[in-house]
Amino acid sequence: MKKLAVAVIVFLFVFSQTYIKILESTELKEITLSPGTMVILKLNETITGDAHVGKVINLTVLHDVVKDGYVLIKAGTPATGSVVSAEKAKMIGLEGKVTIAVDRTHAVDGRVVYLQGSMEGKGEERLVTSVVVSTLLCPLALLMKGGEGEIPAGAEVRTFVANEVKVKVKE
Repeated sequence: MKKLAVAVIVFLFVFSQTYIKILESTELKEITLSPGTMVILKLNETITGDAHVGKVINLTVLHDVVKDGYVLIKAGTPATGSVVSAEKAKMIGLEGKVTIAVDRTHAVDGRVVYLQGSMEGKGEERLVTSVVVSTLLCPLALLMKGGEGEIPAGAEVRTFVANEVKVKVKE
């Protein structure tokens, strides 16, 4: 019985020492994600001039953001933005426009990373065509609309980190 008790005590001692080493090896290191660091995003949906201002849009981080060999923002992380202006195409050949602004994503430790960046999509302007055709042939050509503004799904949006973020990563 004594041998069993000694064996259990030795086992618990060895196990506790191993457990402590495992915990020490998974210590977290803090890396600073600096303002101005580029983050490339991909638009997940097509946005047109029909969208309402304020509409939330979904994007995805396209490439890992790495500093000092540590991944601070993982590729595939969701990001959000919004429509800041939208105009439908108008008569007399005026083009439609849509502009989005990117808002935020998250670091690998879950901290919010605010982003700065925007993208604009413009349709084709047909003002000259509309005026020339209406003058030469038919005044109804003034009813011709320009092209619709659009930012297609899959478009890459280059953004930049807006604030300093301390990201905790495993060593």
